[in-house]
Amino acid sequence: MNVKATTILDGRNQDWIPVLMPGAEGTFIKVLKADEDARRIVFQFRFSPNTSLPRHSHDAWAVAYTVTGRWEYEEGPFDAGMVAYEVVGNDHTPRSDVGAELFIIMGSNNDDFLVNYMSDGSVIRFKMRFFKALEGLNLAQAAKLDFAALVN
Repeated sequence: MNVKATTILDGRNQDWIPVLMPGAEGTFIKVLKADEDARRIVFQFRFSPNTSLPRHSHDAWAVAYTVTGRWEYEEGPFDAGMVAYEVVGNDHTPRSDVGAELFIIMGSNNDDFLVNYMSDGSVIRFKMRFFKALEGLNLAQAAKLDFAALVN
């Protein structure tokens, strides 16, 4: 049996990267691990107060643990210590009035993770390449990324 060693992921000194998508102003992400072989992503997510994300649906399952604050979507609110268990096909519009920080793990059967529905009718898809490009980045590195090239 080939057992791999445990990987320690430490986001404490990693920069919060703004989510550069229309309608996501005031939201930030730290991608700790984007495992292409396992098709799994581990990341931290932050809502500033009075922010929301565009409506999106899941091509991947997700487990979102609320570390601090409060956020919500159609299924209900999530306070610190609560977990959202989201299945493939889940469709919602997350938002936060007071701000929140989440720890999220997502897994997919392919490279597709999220489909974001923009107010102008367009669609922005987050696939593995989007998360892989953000893995471990600092702000200076993130500023050099071509966001449009990473989506769809």
